[in-house]
Amino acid sequence: MTGTHKYHVFISALVVVVSGATFALSFSQDNSEAYLFPSIVAFSMLCLSLLSLAREALNLIADDFIPFPLVSQIPAVVIMVAGVISIESVGMYESTFLVLLLISFWYSPIERFRNRFLHSLLFAVGFSALMYLLFSIVLNVQFSRGLLI
Repeated sequence: MTGTHKYHVFISALVVVVSGATFALSFSQDNSEAYLFPSIVAFSMLCLSLLSLAREALNLIADDFIPFPLVSQIPAVVIMVAGVISIESVGMYESTFLVLLLISFWYSPIERFRNRFLHSLLFAVGFSALMYLLFSIVLNVQFSRGLLI
């Protein structure tokens, strides 16, 4: 086992511990209904981190990782900060929709502007609809109203 491999196994194990602690904390609260979504997210994180740990421990990882430079991530961070700031004036779902649309458009590998925009629009509409259904319908979470909702 090389030093890099040991480091990857350690990081994977650390993520398992953190997600396991988050999962345990979400079930130890008095109002369990309020912690339903965090427990779902924590359980998903725990499953994915266990899968990652198993892959690292069994050395099933391919060396095809391509680094994504920090400078290339700055536009996404700026768009997300602007989206969070605009939540009060535009609304939760509209802000999320705009952030998804802009980020997916910015990072899309599609060359033609029209196709790039259509794919980004479909992705943003689909994901926003899924989040609306999950939070407003299934989990019955109330948000402040914006322009459309």
